[in-house]
Amino acid sequence: MSVEASETGLRATVGVRELAQSVCRRGDIHARYEGGATAAEGLAAQRRAQQGRPQPYRREAAVATTMRRNGLTLAVKGRIDGFDEKARLVEEFKTTRANPEALHAHLGHLHWAQLKLYAAMSDRQREAAASYTLRLVYLHPSPGRARAPQWRVERQAHGVELAAWFDETVNAYVAQWLANARRVRLRDAQLRTMPFPYPRFRAAQRRLAASVFRACRDAGQLLVEAPTGSGKTAATLFGALQAMAHGHIDRIVFATARTTGQIAAEAALAACDLRHRVATVTITAKRRICFNPELPCDPAHCQFARGYYDRMPAARAELLAGGRAGRAEVEAAARRHRLCPFELSVDTAALADVVLCDYNYVFDPVVGLSRLRAAPFNRVGLLVDEAHQLGARTREMLSASLSAARLERARIDAPGTLRKPLNSARRALATLRRDAAPGPMDPPQALLRALQRLLNAAAETEAASPPGLRDFLDDCARFARSADWFAEGDFRHLLRVASGEVEVRMACLSPAGYLKAALGGFQGAVRFSGTVSPLPLFQRMHGQTQDARAMRVDAGFAPDALGVFIAPDVHTHYRRRAASKPALARLIAAVAASAQGPCLAAFPSFEYLEAAVAELRSVCSLPVQAQRRDMTGAEGREFIRRLSRAGKPRIGAVALGGAFAESVDFGGGALKAVVVVGPGLAPRSAEQDLIAARFGPCGFDVAYLQPAMTRVAQAAGRAVRGPDDRGVVVLVDPRFAERRYREYFPVHWRPRALRSTDIGAATAAFWAASDAMAGDNLD
Repeated sequence: MSVEASETGLRATVGVRELAQSVCRRGDIHARYEGGATAAEGLAAQRRAQQGRPQPYRREAAVATTMRRNGLTLAVKGRIDGFDEKARLVEEFKTTRANPEALHAHLGHLHWAQLKLYAAMSDRQREAAASYTLRLVYLHPSPGRARAPQWRVERQAHGVELAAWFDETVNAYVAQWLANARRVRLRDAQLRTMPFPYPRFRAAQRRLAASVFRACRDAGQLLVEAPTGSGKTAATLFGALQAMAHGHIDRIVFATARTTGQIAAEAALAACDLRHRVATVTITAKRRICFNPELPCDPAHCQFARGYYDRMPAARAELLAGGRAGRAEVEAAARRHRLCPFELSVDTAALADVVLCDYNYVFDPVVGLSRLRAAPFNRVGLLVDEAHQLGARTREMLSASLSAARLERARIDAPGTLRKPLNSARRALATLRRDAAPGPMDPPQALLRALQRLLNAAAETEAASPPGLRDFLDDCARFARSADWFAEGDFRHLLRVASGEVEVRMACLSPAGYLKAALGGFQGAVRFSGTVSPLPLFQRMHGQTQDARAMRVDAGFAPDALGVFIAPDVHTHYRRRAASKPALARLIAAVAASAQGPCLAAFPSFEYLEAAVAELRSVCSLPVQAQRRDMTGAEGREFIRRLSRAGKPRIGAVALGGAFAESVDFGGGALKAVVVVGPGLAPRSAEQDLIAARFGPCGFDVAYLQPAMTRVAQAAGRAVRGPDDRGVVVLVDPRFAERRYREYFPVHWRPRALRSTDIGAATAAFWAASDAMAGDNLD
């Protein structure tokens, strides 16, 4: 929010719906009534219901009023769904699949608040106090049911009463706004004098921070490749904080692909001397933070949903005043006030200065949070961490799948009212399996109709849904909603049949158009990662032009801090793995023996990993620990702890692209070597081939090569994590010597191709030179 005072004082604009939500919301959380119909369905249902209304009845009648309160000039704007000036009738339409009387019992107070605001504003425009009929009309989104109202209720209100209530509501909002404005003024004054949070502001960090500042100032797009150890998280946050301090943005949203990214951002913010004046909130996934994960978000079942909006404001004020609201702080406040911790984090984020969250809450069309870009924080600077994952993650968010196996689990405990529509969806899937060949297919219209009938029936069912049914209904809702963002050419429907299981998938082939619109909605968006080479390819995948702004940041370490070697004589193709296994084991053993510390070996599959580990243990005397497919969280932490013991030579065998090969630190410099066994290209599939065809000449790169080489570069990035680290990377496969693959190498790499039998001596020489250099520095 901009709080700069002009000659006429402070100014703000608020919509009627937002004004009602900010001041009048009370009562429970109830998931059944929080979603409902889409905006497009609502508009269509409203038009059908309003057909044939005689003049002077008007649809979408604009109303606006401006007033000055306590030094703030506030403009309130909105559109009345239906207005008859002669009859003094004000109508508000709500479209829902749920029982309308139950919806009214839950949210009617908010709907009446909107109506009263509209009526009061209409009366102010006419300067003639009069009596009005306020009418709430509830519609069903299905075309066959929307012409007649499901349910409606009316009240009479006089202009004098409405005016008093309007003034009371506006005064409450102005008090909230001014309190926030005072906090923002203090925040910006502090940030303008805040030093860089670390003792050294390296040249690369300074350049990056300045570029982030300019992107936010100019509402621009920026793609950054910054190697691990370059200090990119601190630099991007510092640049964005300075842009906020100087009034270019109102808020920062830091979106991450993994929890480790949130932890790094939290550490960078903790290093800043923010003195509780910058309110930062971490949004933790609902499934991880929920106090009652097995229960529905229903006040009849969960105490933390009951009366949530009555108690939430006090808890939110505490978190904002405390400055830092990570998961622990949110959970503690939620328990003190008996609130849902996830919803509390989201409601706090709506007024916070810095929001840390997963990609989902920014880019997912179903669970994305519109409140991250809403008054009083309309101009938001977006920082996208681990941007090499953005294309694939968004592609998956835009895809939707429906499987017969999940449907069968849903039928087990489904109430009787849902048996018939579930059986209808079951028949539609069986028909597809019988009549369609696996692979690309036309949109499954019969299945979509069956899903809509199921969703309608579920919305009208009052019984709580068991977990299996809830999961399947979520799948159905996403599959049905996918029609909202379907675009010809960028999406295809696929039928999959494997081991007797049937799945229908609406697959996103290219998220570029969607990402272009999503990123363009921010007041500056900076995407950064250690592995986004080649830059033009990632720009295209993210919906940007080839000449869009991009930059590379120098590594935060000397060129000779990292030794990169290629072993082109050890083949890792599937058919040659058995023959090359002894040579591979000897190579890994030699690299690990010379490393003077832990060594990571990353394999493209668990099957390959398990076979290689057995051979490795037969030729190597060092301890070998191997990742398992079914590791628990505690076992994973112990795995990392053992590999984080500096000076203790051992080998950790992991899966490429897994939890131990990307976005993880092994004790800050403890890991000395990484051996990447093959590029790990994904096997051919119908969906990936469609993606390749969608991107034309660079299609193989987008569908297969880029995801594989990004995993390679990420695994290799575990070797050197800071400016004082030194490490070795060994790439095993002849393809790594090819130009097409080397285009994906980080620019600071200086690879040498050697015979596998010579690499042990080469890595030993690297470490001997490193030891000698360290001795010279001590002298």
